[in-house]
Amino acid sequence: MADEFILTQRPVRVTNNSSQPLDQALNIADYDAIDAVVNIAGVEGTTTGVSIRLLTGMQKDTPDTWSVVATFLASALTGPNTFNVQHADQKLLKYLRWEVFGLGGATAVTFDISGMLRRHN
Repeated sequence: MADEFILTQRPVRVTNNSSQPLDQALNIADYDAIDAVVNIAGVEGTTTGVSIRLLTGMQKDTPDTWSVVATFLASALTGPNTFNVQHADQKLLKYLRWEVFGLGGATAVTFDISGMLRRHN
């Protein structure tokens, strides 16, 4: 069984490395796998590639105990209307959130993340 998810709720604009606020993390406890797509809606300046990853964790109280479950390819995220798809089916914990860890020289990037959550029954 699969259910659609929208991790960003709306396009997100970032001007530096940043993470989704802890209180906005998505509860994925009932799922075993994710298929996620990041869409770059806009780039201000030029970029060699935007680096975004998905993190999973057991609680939303601290940013210290989150693990990477998927990394979107910077080489595929080089300008507006570019996207990358990733699949993760191991190490999924209770919550999911995004992290931008490189703008590749851009002054700002606007993106959204959505996809499918899957159960292996």
